[in-house]
Amino acid sequence: MHVTYIHQLVNLLDQGETQLLRDVEMRRVPLTVAITIATGTDGEIQRALSEAYQKGELRGAKLDTVKRIIARRSPGKDTLQPSAESTKVSTATLIKEYQRHTERQRALVQSAVIARRRILMATSAMKQLLADENFKTLLRAESLLSMPAHLDARVNRSLS
Repeated sequence: MHVTYIHQLVNLLDQGETQLLRDVEMRRVPLTVAITIATGTDGEIQRALSEAYQKGELRGAKLDTVKRIIARRSPGKDTLQPSAESTKVSTATLIKEYQRHTERQRALVQSAVIARRRILMATSAMKQLLADENFKTLLRAESLLSMPAHLDARVNRSLS
């Protein structure tokens, strides 16, 4: 982890934003959005949301997601004093962070699809190799009679 990332996490913890911290850890909220929510005043956040809605940039599910994030903040945090290094909350920053978070989610899904394809390919290859008696004889000769349990379960499941 980068030092800045850790510093921002500690900053959230110092400000008592434990719910935001949990959301960041569970990857429901990008850290930069959490910092924006934690350091901005409620007035700034409401103004930015209102502008985004009026411009049509945050509608439907996007708006609901951001509103849920803000609503989950701990009670008693009605007005937060922005730190000296915080930036003003704007429509553009909210939308930009939401889009960045969405793009990360798409990349994660794409990685999962690729990993699944590779697992299926490896399982198929092992299935074909284990069907060959010469290959089995070679494995026995080299004392390689076992394989990882996860792979064994997949190969045996696909053999059935």
